[in-house]
Amino acid sequence: HAFERLEEEIELRPILESLAARPPLDAALADDTRARLPLLFGGISVALARTFKLIDAELKAVHTREWERTFELFRLLI
Repeated sequence: HAFERLEEEIELRPILESLAARPPLDAALADDTRARLPLLFGGISVALARTFKLIDAELKAVHTREWERTFELFRLLI
Protein backbone atom coordinates (compact mmCIF):
# COMPACT_ATOMS: atom_id res chain seq x y z
CA HIS A 1 0.00 0.00 0.00
CA ALA A 2 2.89 2.34 0.74
CA PHE A 3 4.20 1.78 -2.78
CA GLU A 4 0.79 2.50 -4.30
CA ARG A 5 0.65 5.84 -2.44
CA LEU A 6 4.19 6.66 -3.53
CA GLU A 7 3.49 5.57 -7.09
CA GLU A 8 0.58 8.03 -7.31
CA GLU A 9 3.02 10.85 -6.51
CA ILE A 10 5.95 9.98 -8.76
CA GLU A 11 4.62 7.43 -11.28
CA LEU A 12 7.11 4.58 -10.89
CA ARG A 13 4.82 1.94 -12.37
CA PRO A 14 6.05 2.33 -16.01
CA ILE A 15 9.65 1.79 -14.90
CA LEU A 16 8.77 -1.24 -12.80
CA GLU A 17 6.58 -2.69 -15.55
CA SER A 18 9.53 -2.62 -17.93
CA LEU A 19 11.73 -4.34 -15.35
CA ALA A 20 9.05 -6.91 -14.50
CA ALA A 21 8.39 -7.62 -18.20
CA ARG A 22 11.59 -9.61 -18.55
CA PRO A 23 10.79 -13.29 -19.06
CA PRO A 24 11.47 -15.63 -16.15
CA LEU A 25 14.36 -18.00 -16.70
CA ASP A 26 12.75 -21.27 -15.69
CA ALA A 27 9.13 -20.64 -14.70
CA ALA A 28 5.92 -19.66 -16.42
CA LEU A 29 3.77 -17.12 -14.59
CA ALA A 30 0.02 -16.76 -14.81
CA ASP A 31 -1.23 -13.53 -16.38
CA ASP A 32 -2.66 -12.36 -13.03
CA THR A 33 0.67 -12.96 -11.36
CA ARG A 34 2.59 -11.19 -14.12
CA ALA A 35 0.23 -8.19 -13.85
CA ARG A 36 0.97 -7.88 -10.12
CA LEU A 37 4.77 -7.99 -10.47
CA PRO A 38 5.19 -4.18 -10.64
CA LEU A 39 3.30 -3.84 -7.34
CA LEU A 40 5.38 -6.61 -5.80
CA PHE A 41 8.66 -5.07 -6.97
CA GLY A 42 7.47 -1.65 -5.82
CA GLY A 43 6.56 -2.95 -2.37
CA ILE A 44 9.94 -4.64 -2.01
CA SER A 45 11.65 -1.41 -3.10
CA VAL A 46 9.80 0.59 -0.44
CA ALA A 47 10.72 -2.01 2.18
CA LEU A 48 14.35 -1.86 1.05
CA ALA A 49 14.44 1.93 1.39
CA ARG A 50 12.91 1.77 4.86
CA THR A 51 15.41 -0.89 5.92
CA PHE A 52 18.32 1.51 5.44
CA LYS A 53 16.84 3.75 8.13
CA LEU A 54 16.30 0.78 10.44
CA ILE A 55 19.92 -0.24 10.08
CA ASP A 56 21.11 3.32 10.79
CA ALA A 57 18.62 6.07 11.62
CA GLU A 58 21.30 8.75 11.13
CA LEU A 59 22.22 7.51 7.64
CA LYS A 60 22.61 10.34 5.11
CA ALA A 61 24.14 8.41 2.20
CA VAL A 62 23.99 4.71 1.37
CA HIS A 63 27.37 3.07 0.80
CA THR A 64 28.53 -0.46 0.07
CA ARG A 65 28.42 -1.54 3.72
CA GLU A 66 24.77 -0.51 4.10
CA TRP A 67 23.79 -2.21 0.82
CA GLU A 68 25.51 -5.43 1.91
CA ARG A 69 23.83 -5.43 5.33
CA THR A 70 20.43 -4.66 3.84
CA PHE A 71 20.69 -7.36 1.17
CA GLU A 72 21.87 -9.84 3.80
CA LEU A 73 18.75 -9.07 5.81
CA PHE A 74 16.50 -9.40 2.74
CA ARG A 75 18.08 -12.73 1.78
CA LEU A 76 17.36 -13.96 5.30
CA LEU A 77 13.72 -12.87 5.11
CA ILE A 78 12.96 -13.85 1.53
